[in-house]
Amino acid sequence: GSVEAKPLYQSPFLVGSYQSVDTGRLAIPSSAGERRRLVLQADTAHAEGISGVDPFDIRDIADWLEPVLYLDRKRLGAMAAERVRRNIPAWRDWDLEISDRSNLKWKIVLESKGEECFFPALLLNGDPLVLSRKLEPVAGQQWLQVDVSPINAVRPNPAILEVRVDGKVLRPAELPGRQPWQMGPVPLLYDLGSNKDAPVTVEVSQRQGGEFICWRELSISSSPPAVYELSTLLGDAGGEEIRLNRVIARVIKSWRLSFEEKKAALQLYQKGAEINYGKTSKDAKPRLLGRRELWKATASHFSPNSDTPRNAIDGNPDTRWTSGFHQQPGMWFTLEFPGPTFIGGVRLMTPGSNDFPASFEVSASLDGRNWSAVLAKGNGTSPITQAKFPGLEAKFLRVVQTGTKKLWWSIDEIEVLEPATVDVVASVLLGENWRGNDDDLALLKKLPTLENVYFSGKSPNSEQARLDAGWRGLTSPTACRV
Repeated sequence: GSVEAKPLYQSPFLVGSYQSVDTGRLAIPSSAGERRRLVLQADTAHAEGISGVDPFDIRDIADWLEPVLYLDRKRLGAMAAERVRRNIPAWRDWDLEISDRSNLKWKIVLESKGEECFFPALLLNGDPLVLSRKLEPVAGQQWLQVDVSPINAVRPNPAILEVRVDGKVLRPAELPGRQPWQMGPVPLLYDLGSNKDAPVTVEVSQRQGGEFICWRELSISSSPPAVYELSTLLGDAGGEEIRLNRVIARVIKSWRLSFEEKKAALQLYQKGAEINYGKTSKDAKPRLLGRRELWKATASHFSPNSDTPRNAIDGNPDTRWTSGFHQQPGMWFTLEFPGPTFIGGVRLMTPGSNDFPASFEVSASLDGRNWSAVLAKGNGTSPITQAKFPGLEAKFLRVVQTGTKKLWWSIDEIEVLEPATVDVVASVLLGENWRGNDDDLALLKKLPTLENVYFSGKSPNSEQARLDAGWRGLTSPTACRV
């Protein structure tokens, strides 16, 4: 409160040190969403000091005898639960429920699995803790990825978790094997299906255990992680024991190729074909990276009731995000993708307006905390502000406004650009190691980015099979555009 407000308690007039009063228990009025302030005030008995009466200046003293503050147990528990959730970055965007019968112990540990990282580790006894999240209706399948296991464990432990969707218990997919060149974690994967008609609630419960547990990831994506896709791909193409060289591994890891294209390239590789990987486009092109309903947008300045950051990614040019303040250095707008994504540029659009940034810088991050150096910078000169940079993998993209302008900063729509260099199959060599039969030549038609096929040595394929595949007579060595 303040000294002008009506007091919660006012004592009688006190004279001498032998007198004291007890306020008793006072209820501090609630104030929704605001901090409350308790003022302890003592007034002298007279408006002005009396000269010469108290030469040592000790008369007008009030001694507050051990004020005691009682806290609301229920509200304090809710605040403590919120602070607990912040201990683990993977729990962000999830609601945490902890029972009074749950006992949590924490410690920070150093994990050494390829790269050394510090993680908060949790030892849980008593009732399980429950993390929940409501998923709004979306088109397409969704997947839950969970990386949770004891400290420094290589593979996650599904036994300590229970996952439910609207009360139905889900079982994780079978953990895949990994190729020798594959790095990084293998998360547990749960198929959430499609909830295009109505919202669903996902609950993840951690059971009690006798050892400290590290939560490294808890996320929802529109596709399985690459390690699962590769396992499925190898199984469909002939077996998970296939060993890949670095070139075909790069093709398999490409974000640009579809599952069927990767499968065709892998089957050609198994038959002895040599794959030429990589293709450079003339310019970066607008590309919708994932489904926009899975993107998240935040900004340093906005009005919570209108013109929110979400408006810049809603696909509606009639809505916008705006800062609500004159442009000043340090304002920022951030996109978060469902998972690590290869990006090569960004385009901000404000048609019919001069609310484009005065000047800007672009940076990226994989975790939202550690940001790259400036990837691109420039001055806004038109309603379309574009910045391109060398392709990189990022989960967060941030545009920082660095200039000064007597106009608000607005974005009607934001587009993310693909890298100028895209990973595709550009050509194939069918040389001395090629042992594919006539039917295998049809695999080449499943690679729409393929431009040239090269022959070297004697071909095991018939002339008719070449014609059916779109080739005419070839001699060795020969290149043919398909």
